[in-house]
Amino acid sequence: MKPIPRFWRALEETAGEAAWAEWKHRLGDDLPMALPMLSAADRFVESLPDVRDPYRWWRVVQHGPDDFVGVPEQGGPAIALRREDVLVYRIDHRKLAQRLAEAFALEFRFAPLAPPARCAWRVGTGKVAEGAPIDFTLLVPAGEGELEEAVAWHAAGHPPYVLLLPTRRGSTPEVERLVRQSSGHLVVLAEAILAHGDRRWLAAAETPAAVKRYLDTITPCPDELLSERAPLVLAAMLELDAVDSDRRQPVEQNAPRALGPEADANALKPVLAELRAKGLARSKTGRGRGFWLTDKGQRRAERLAETR
Repeated sequence: MKPIPRFWRALEETAGEAAWAEWKHRLGDDLPMALPMLSAADRFVESLPDVRDPYRWWRVVQHGPDDFVGVPEQGGPAIALRREDVLVYRIDHRKLAQRLAEAFALEFRFAPLAPPARCAWRVGTGKVAEGAPIDFTLLVPAGEGELEEAVAWHAAGHPPYVLLLPTRRGSTPEVERLVRQSSGHLVVLAEAILAHGDRRWLAAAETPAAVKRYLDTITPCPDELLSERAPLVLAAMLELDAVDSDRRQPVEQNAPRALGPEADANALKPVLAELRAKGLARSKTGRGRGFWLTDKGQRRAERLAETR
């Protein structure tokens, strides 16, 4: 089994539509794996990148049914092009979604989503022990701002949800914050999918575990009652960027940030115990001890920060 980052980069950079010659160049050894998901369109590209120089493009000119030439945009001699190289091939989103549904063990329920989520396709639904099934949606933005529009559409009325992005390139801190705050979850496919031969995909071992953790914490947290000091501690941990075990912070750092410069660290211990019990924080004892926010705790802290 192997990751297929070239496929996901090609999908994102072409928005799923490119000339045959460009697909061959971008996919390389991953081309046989992608072939069943590519279908020819009844048209030709207007321009073609030079595979030897990514900053150089050829303008495609057709002189006859099988007579194509590439004219350099920066000037220079034209080159002969083959008809098959300039024919447009598109990703079949239904076939792509079917592979993803199999990899994530979803119930396949493919559907293109309506504008403004026009770059989005529902792949299927995941099972949850309690409550309604969760939609898994593939996002392949074709233009500037489309990712933000699609995320905002999900956040406004469709939580909880899982969004599948080809790579991390299009994501921003603002997008990730909005997803967390609206009970969503992001999965980066270049990191999450492994290919077994040319036909079968599997989810990388850590991906189902991460999705399960998300599903276990999707109960909305704003309704959860907190003690008087708990919101202050959540805010302090967020300000200190204590959002995972690698960035944990000791109580001595949290206390002055949460309760003031003269605060006694011991005063925070019952509050931190409360946050642990409610699944909002975790801790490490012994050498290198400290506390950090869980995904649920980070969402709660960010929501609290918005109302301050």
